[in-house]
Amino acid sequence: MESRVELKNRAKNILDGRRGKFAILAIVPMIFDLNIQFSSNIDSFRSIVDKYTPFGAHVSVRSNRFFSDLATFGLKTQNIITDFISMFFIVAIMWVSLDLLRRKKDDVQLPEDLFLVGKNFVSYLAAFFMQWIYLGLWSLLFLIPGIVKSYSYAMTYYVLKDGYEVTGKMPSTNEAITRSRELMYGHKWELFILDLSFIPWRFLSLITLGVGSLWVTPYVTATKAAFYENLVREEDPVLEEAEELEF
Repeated sequence: MESRVELKNRAKNILDGRRGKFAILAIVPMIFDLNIQFSSNIDSFRSIVDKYTPFGAHVSVRSNRFFSDLATFGLKTQNIITDFISMFFIVAIMWVSLDLLRRKKDDVQLPEDLFLVGKNFVSYLAAFFMQWIYLGLWSLLFLIPGIVKSYSYAMTYYVLKDGYEVTGKMPSTNEAITRSRELMYGHKWELFILDLSFIPWRFLSLITLGVGSLWVTPYVTATKAAFYENLVREEDPVLEEAEELEF
């Protein structure tokens, strides 16, 4: 496995001269992330008003828990939908990063790179919701198991891409998740530490009201594509040797 610095350098090489096109792919996730944060702040404000408003005032908030619960359900549903749409664009970044890393293409191609995800929409839909369900169930056992499993499933979308490249069709969702678990066995801590190293960049996105994510999201995603490529090469010594000769 390459060091974090080496992985990030490979990501920078992928982004070099293409940051503008990657930023276009990252616009929708940025907008939806801002929307989720705004909606969460509104929900928090409503909760504060509900808690501290004297009984009898703001009757619609305090006396009718049905509408309050309905609003909370609506917010959660909205968050799932926005996550789903945002992830669609992030998966496009994942796949084009992997192709650039492997030198299967020379540049980001819009809107063709989005069409590939759209062409395999059913597989993407199944992968998104199956992971969401599995992680939700694991999280019921406490927070830590859910976090650990999120790292086990982290390579699922990359596995889908490779399965499509090899066979011409997407592997089943469970096959992709199982393959991701196998690849991540013994490597979850490494990816966790890699994620921690991006905290300053995440903070940059925060203080720029999300604008920084136009560059941070592709950077993080491309770095994880390099991480995935390392995992695959470790399982195939012939491929690893060939890539070392190429570089």
